[in-house]
Amino acid sequence: MTMSENNMTPHAFRVAWMLGWQDVLQAYRRSVIGPFWLTISMALIVGTMGFVFSLIFGMDIREYLPYIAGGIVLWGFISNTIVEGCNAFIAGEAMIKQLNLPLFTHVLRVVVKNVFVLLHNVIIIPAVFVIVGYPLSFTALMSVAGLIVVLANLVWVVYLVGFISARFRDLPTIVASLMSMVFYLTPVMWLSASIPEGDGKFVLGLNPFAHLLSLLRDPLLGQIPPLESWLVGIGLAIGGTALSLFVVNSRRARLPYWV
Repeated sequence: MTMSENNMTPHAFRVAWMLGWQDVLQAYRRSVIGPFWLTISMALIVGTMGFVFSLIFGMDIREYLPYIAGGIVLWGFISNTIVEGCNAFIAGEAMIKQLNLPLFTHVLRVVVKNVFVLLHNVIIIPAVFVIVGYPLSFTALMSVAGLIVVLANLVWVVYLVGFISARFRDLPTIVASLMSMVFYLTPVMWLSASIPEGDGKFVLGLNPFAHLLSLLRDPLLGQIPPLESWLVGIGLAIGGTALSLFVVNSRRARLPYWV
């Protein structure tokens, strides 16, 4: 058995890119429109939930639909990356035991795959803006910086949960359940402005996913994400990266035996 090094090379990046794209194609092999089934199903979810919840919350659908479109598409990207990341090393068992690839190749494979899925689904957001006549400003460009921060966090989370899941096979199920719970605690469908000042706002501020979602969605809606969200996102990226490297490096030689 060989164990790969942590350092990334251009070749490892190309391998991760190729494997991620192949994972998307494999899921829709022999399908007529391929991965765009992802976009169609996501569009149906956005349209249905936007209509229903705009009635429940008593909001103008022309204002609420862009909000929920951004929330569902971007939350799906964050959540699916983390859930699938639990199997990053388990799915790469053969390569881990036979090839001398950096461990980060398997992490980036998961992240790249979900970035491709995001690129398919994200077209729903401007389409919704056009349909309802919602203005799109230059502030939307700030979402690129937000995406960089979010990706930095997803990489270390996938690295950590993927490594621990290889040892403890119950973790993927636990993580999937936790992400379902966090969905309702994060302003994906409901507006954070609807939370009254006080304990509710304080608890919402402790939710890191609320900050990450804000970095992605607020600029698209013409709003500048609060400084607090930038500080939380960048702080988590730095601290989480250090934590994941420490945990993995302390036990990485055992990974081939776990998978």
